[in-house]
Amino acid sequence: MMCIVNARYKFNPPIPSGYYGNCFAYPVAITEVGKLSENPFEYAVELIKKTKAEVTEEYMHSLADFMVIKKRPLFTIAGTSIVSDVTRLLYRDVDYGWGKSLYGGQAKAGAGSFFGANYHVWSRNSRGEDGVVLLICLPAKVMKRFAKELVDGLFHRQNKNT
Repeated sequence: MMCIVNARYKFNPPIPSGYYGNCFAYPVAITEVGKLSENPFEYAVELIKKTKAEVTEEYMHSLADFMVIKKRPLFTIAGTSIVSDVTRLLYRDVDYGWGKSLYGGQAKAGAGSFFGANYHVWSRNSRGEDGVVLLICLPAKVMKRFAKELVDGLFHRQNKNT
């Protein structure tokens, strides 16, 4: 799984607010399917947190050097899930004259050259409650299986806690 990590605040001094451009890396969390399925959900969460924490100023300089040496290679996305949390983008504050937004984010997951990219985006429901929506792009057969596993996992977890 690739996790997009915002590296703006990893530098000393940090890249200033308002700087135009991107400063991110795609570190990869690697594990075995058996370990992922046999361990509790917290195993995956800790694996992702550890992977994101590995992005430091030194990591970013090394990544830049690597890209120069290898002539800016594209990363392989085949068989990879890319996850990006864009909940901190300030789409919620945009008002074009007809009121505050209910949603602000990507129109579709997995669009363009990032097939399989998944986004955590901010959303507001009709009652004015803020929340997070996960946009996920999977083939239809896989999506049905994913939905079943998600529901079964949540149901199992709820029953386990009651």
